[in-house]
Amino acid sequence: MTMAWLLVVVAGLLETGFAVCLKLSHGFTRLWPTIAFACFALGSFGLLTLALRKLDVGPAYAVWTGIGAAGTAIYGMIFLGDLVSVMKIVGPGVGAGLALDRGDLGRGDGRVGGDDQGVGLRVDVPGGAGHI
Repeated sequence: MTMAWLLVVVAGLLETGFAVCLKLSHGFTRLWPTIAFACFALGSFGLLTLALRKLDVGPAYAVWTGIGAAGTAIYGMIFLGDLVSVMKIVGPGVGAGLALDRGDLGRGDGRVGGDDQGVGLRVDVPGGAGHI
């Protein structure tokens, strides 16, 4: 995993923190959750901004939001009494996974998705592979 993708993962975890603190702030009426929200949000957006220097915005954003959404759902189910649902956890991960083309995370050039020339989208279909 490249450093840029590590930044996206950490930024996604911080997104979980700012979403939870946003709820706990009760509309920014509680001081400490509001301060924590601001710190998590600045950290998350800051790291995502650094990662976007090397990564395409679509896949990086999808992974960032997927980690944040799944993390927030899990936290809510465990600590905030939210209704438990497998789809709350699996859904964001599936969305993030669909944004990534297999095997491209390790290329090291910062590009994600597309075929070997970095153009188009490879789609595996029964009876062969096609390009969009």
